Amino acid sequence: MLNKKMFYTGLYCIILLYLISSSVIAADMADLILYNGKIISVDEQDRIFQAIAVKDGRILTIGDDEDILVLAGPQSKLINLQGKTVTPGLIDSHYHLMYYGAQFWPGYLNIRHEVVQQS
Repeated sequence: MLNKKMFYTGLYCIILLYLISSSVIAADMADLILYNGKIISVDEQDRIFQAIAVKDGRILTIGDDEDILVLAGPQSKLINLQGKTVTPGLIDSHYHLMYYGAQFWPGYLNIRHEVVQQS
């Protein structure tokens, strides 16, 4: 009786340890990995890396392909960049809306060159 109880207790402990370790490992797995490319970091040294790991829309880490690919789990999406470059997201607020809207303003002087159709 004691041996059976010890067996099931040991089995329960092994299953519990497996579940805990798999959830910890899954927490470190990336959702998205971009590799085999040039990742421009725009850090103080302007370093360029080969790969980047992303989880929940945030960068986990950047580094060499070998360092990043170990973060791939069964649910991770892997994209081979084939040498292409990834740049940081840029927000460009350089719009010319005022000039577009001004063309409808009475008194607006149109200085654009008129295009002549060739026949």
